[in-house]
Amino acid sequence: MLLPIDGGEVKLPWGTRQYKPVSESLNKWAKTISCEPEPMVISEEDNLRKVQHRSKANGPMLTVLYLEGHGHHWPGFKSSLPEQYVGPYSTNLDATDVMWEFFKSFAATKK
Repeated sequence: MLLPIDGGEVKLPWGTRQYKPVSESLNKWAKTISCEPEPMVISEEDNLRKVQHRSKANGPMLTVLYLEGHGHHWPGFKSSLPEQYVGPYSTNLDATDVMWEFFKSFAATKK
């Protein structure tokens, strides 16, 4: 595993690295955009958990999707690298579709 969610030591072919929990980085982002420090679980099904750091002042929210059982691949695309290096693959999410839906919500409407 290249970046463990809970942090820890990772052994790579070229040595080892120590990582902090992903939540530390997410909490910094939440604070930067004036969101609540503690995330709320919005939904949880099919090994996909959606959490949000809600806005404190009617501003942006930080939404995070956790995909259980998925390695270091772009969700929806299987890497050609060996599973021993990048972990398993899950088909429960297509990140390209999710991002497109997000950006489409900001599309200008014709008058």
